[in-house]
Amino acid sequence: MVRQFFSSRFFSHILNRRCGASCPATKAGMLIVVLTACEAAPGAAVVTSDFDTVSGGFENAVEVYVPHISATPWTGSDGSLTNFTGNPGRALGATGWHDGNAFSFSLTVEPGFALDLTGFSFDERASSAGPRSWGLSIAGQPLASGDTNTGTSFVTRAGPLNLAGLGGTVAVVLQGSVASSAAGTWRIDNVAFEGQVTPIPLPAPFGLLAAGCVALVASRRRRYRQ
Repeated sequence: MVRQFFSSRFFSHILNRRCGASCPATKAGMLIVVLTACEAAPGAAVVTSDFDTVSGGFENAVEVYVPHISATPWTGSDGSLTNFTGNPGRALGATGWHDGNAFSFSLTVEPGFALDLTGFSFDERASSAGPRSWGLSIAGQPLASGDTNTGTSFVTRAGPLNLAGLGGTVAVVLQGSVASSAAGTWRIDNVAFEGQVTPIPLPAPFGLLAAGCVALVASRRRRYRQ
């Protein structure tokens, strides 16, 4: 990564000196530098939520660890969002799982970039009257599901994801179902999604412009030497 960044920066600097700042190749080179420098390492945490403030209180924020994406806070589809004791600290919780309640948030990917998601994990715990099953969907695609844990401690759910090239607004939904009572609860904690953000490759004409400008520089240098 560092090697790529400095190589691209050096190339753009040379083009600027030899070809001029207004040259299309210089502009394209500068853009490559910015995009390459901001690329995230694959397999790293993209977003997480532990639902704890620095002072030990509760928050429903989603923390973003890579550039070029933003996230909304968590919401509940039926308005019963609350918080309970977590693992540790606080956990996001809700009731109303008898009619298909869900926890959700949205990611927004900046134009010119793509989001790849490679894995997920979260801790969960349901009450005896809470939901008996859970399901994860991203961008409208059901991706993982299983039985909830109705014990007295949290259980971690985790798995791989194979989502590439996500852009625009991406909805992330954790749904609970098959609760025996509207008062039954479900709580989640330590949510994490892994992946990377990468620049969308530049169209072929940019490469042709850069090659043409480099050829022009070479031609001018030969004339000066003659």
